[in-house]
Amino acid sequence: VGGSACAATAWVSETSITCALAPGTGAAGAVVVTVAGNRSTVQGGFSYDLPTVDAVSPGNDTLHGTAGGLLVTVSGSGFGTFDDGQVAVVDGLDCASPSPWVSDSSML
Repeated sequence: VGGSACAATAWVSETSITCALAPGTGAAGAVVVTVAGNRSTVQGGFSYDLPTVDAVSPGNDTLHGTAGGLLVTVSGSGFGTFDDGQVAVVDGLDCASPSPWVSDSSML
């Protein structure tokens, strides 16, 4: 998918397989399936919306110092439909890893 091998695959039926995508698999990627040496490709067969950050609360005007420990809420979209080890990064530094997931539109 998108030039990356699946982290895991499973046969479901003669017409279906599952693929666990590796982290960082790109959007709008081609899907290539190889069975007994025969390849089939679907261009643009996979896509997803990249995560978008709309707001951070509390905002910059309330943050002081670098001691850490302040809990911020990141709001936006595309954070996933379950807790899958998402990590928020502030000024190049990882927050708690993984960052606590709340919903597709919120994480702490």
